[in-house]
Amino acid sequence: MQETIDHESYHKLEEMFVEGYRNAKDKMLYLRMAHIPFELPPSSTEEVPYYLQQLHITEKVDVGHVAPAFASPKLVHQMFPHELVRSSTQLTFIYVNQHGIKECSLQELYQLNVVDHEHSH
Repeated sequence: MQETIDHESYHKLEEMFVEGYRNAKDKMLYLRMAHIPFELPPSSTEEVPYYLQQLHITEKVDVGHVAPAFASPKLVHQMFPHELVRSSTQLTFIYVNQHGIKECSLQELYQLNVVDHEHSH
């Protein structure tokens, strides 16, 4: 059964995972404690499992906005005031086998149903 979690809580979960991972003295033990599988079962058309190879942590900071100008081919660029600068962290687990690569999010590995309450109305 999938657990349901809201979008904001999921991003906090990702941030907490990344913070703990970065601070962990033993990265492999941290992954074990977080119940991150080192092996994923093969897909229905394959016979070999996927093995965890990498963990990608990507940080993104939005500092401005670029949009087309009204009735013009030019772009309008606006820098955000300090309080509107937003940062986010994306976490991707990379699994491989001889047939290819499978990228999984924390959401997929934990089988979470993430809902965005703001956009679900």
